Amino acid sequence: MRVIAARFAENLDALLIRVQGMEIGQLQWQIKPGSNTIGMLLAHIAVTEAYWLSVAACQPSSAELELRVKSIIGIGIEDDGVPMPAGGTHPPRLWGKTADNYSMMIRAARAHTYATARSWSDEDLRVRFQWEGLETSVEWIICHVLEHFIHHSGQVACLDSIWHRELGS
Repeated sequence: MRVIAARFAENLDALLIRVQGMEIGQLQWQIKPGSNTIGMLLAHIAVTEAYWLSVAACQPSSAELELRVKSIIGIGIEDDGVPMPAGGTHPPRLWGKTADNYSMMIRAARAHTYATARSWSDEDLRVRFQWEGLETSVEWIICHVLEHFIHHSGQVACLDSIWHRELGS
């Protein structure tokens, strides 16, 4: 578990360093209508981590899950705007959020992850349960959250590079 915790920490640090100092315009910029913004991806990373660790911890009802996610990161499950509808723009719920706002969301989700995972034994990781008609496990959830974080961090890096090439200094 310590190796996984180290991976979680290094990936978090790398993402937050990249995002630090981004202006609101960059966070809300789209390559074209219907494409994700950096801000959406950052919110989505936080939503997903809070969502899945809450599922792993107690398999709450849908209503309880929505409340748990909001209490952890300050926005709801649908507020990240992902998936973006065709022709869609940056979601109103995220309008005007700063790099610090997104960093706080992600840090809050990560604090929840660490607090939840501290109580798990190796046997707890292997516990299997049904979620939304699929069999899953705590171990799968942890691996999925890390892979998800890395995937979307890569998208943030790509959008950041494109923004700098096209519009930035």
